[in-house]
Amino acid sequence: MNEITIKEILGLTDPNIIVDDTTKSRTIVKEDGITKNYWRFILTYKLRCKNCEHYLNKNGFKTVQHLAPAGLWGLNFLIIKKQKYICKYCHHTELAKLKDINPNDHILRNLKIKAALQLSSNITIKQIAENFGISTNTVMRQAEGLAKYHKTGYRYLPQHIAFDDFKSGKMSPSGMSIALMNSDTHQLMDIIQSRNGRLLEDYFLRYSALARAAVKTVTVDLFSPYRGIIERVFPQAQIIADRFHVVNQAYTALNKERIKVMKAYGSNTPE
Repeated sequence: MNEITIKEILGLTDPNIIVDDTTKSRTIVKEDGITKNYWRFILTYKLRCKNCEHYLNKNGFKTVQHLAPAGLWGLNFLIIKKQKYICKYCHHTELAKLKDINPNDHILRNLKIKAALQLSSNITIKQIAENFGISTNTVMRQAEGLAKYHKTGYRYLPQHIAFDDFKSGKMSPSGMSIALMNSDTHQLMDIIQSRNGRLLEDYFLRYSALARAAVKTVTVDLFSPYRGIIERVFPQAQIIADRFHVVNQAYTALNKERIKVMKAYGSNTPE
């Protein structure tokens, strides 16, 4: 596997990071049934002093670990030897910075984005966090950031929207938050802090009456309080039951009936 392929798999775009060919580039460790891949890189480039603008001298390396998006092989970790710098004129010091990560962070930016976008699928926030090897709070913070970035204001709503609740723990007073999505593009539009009926209705009433009247369909789960709220705030919209929740409830009901019949016949009968 060449360097370009490795960087593409891990989502690395910084041109200054290279595979460390002085050692084994990948180490595989299995812990508690989880496969962890440790990839080794070097990050170095020319850098000027921000104080006196002279080129900085290279002054050894500092090894750090970052979390990258998981792949078919399991969780991915980057072991990066980051170049240390020192200015021989003013003694200012610097450490090489990776463009694919936010300052003072240890998780690659593209991993956080991928995790946040999973909220538009029928997966709990806890499961998303486990799949990506991060905390539930990290998923929530990134989702909130994406929602703010994509927000179009309160004067517009797509014709087809969907919202679904998920466990958000301490991020919400009720322990449940809501992901609001564009049904056509599957784009996350916003994170609504609580699914509390009054708070949810107040949130949608922030949108203009014209924006709300333009909504034609609202796809939701079978949580009954949602229906009254939708009828009040989206007068022209048709309510569509999320098929995942319909199938799930049908399966649950069928399973209960199966258990009831089995108990009625007893374990010693051929039925």
